[in-house]
Amino acid sequence: MITSAVVMDACPDAAKLNTKNASKEIEELVSPCTKVPGGAAHFSATLLPDGRVELGSPSGNAAEGIVPTCLLQSQSQLKHRLKLKKACRFDVKLEEHTTTP
Repeated sequence: MITSAVVMDACPDAAKLNTKNASKEIEELVSPCTKVPGGAAHFSATLLPDGRVELGSPSGNAAEGIVPTCLLQSQSQLKHRLKLKKACRFDVKLEEHTTTP
């Protein structure tokens, strides 16, 4: 089982942003993840005004960071449907939990 924690890190349009829809977009991004190498991952997901999602290090640097490959299974995962005027960055943490019967 994978749990995720998502926090809005930087978003100039935060007052106008539907946080429920934003959370749904991030959940759709991470939904293909059934395993996380090493048991945990911490990265940023920046929703861009043109509908793309940019992944990077927790600080938001797209040139750094480790992103689980489950987020890269299809191009459609790296798109969102929110209407934004400026980029919004989210801090995302995934953690894998094993369940014992």
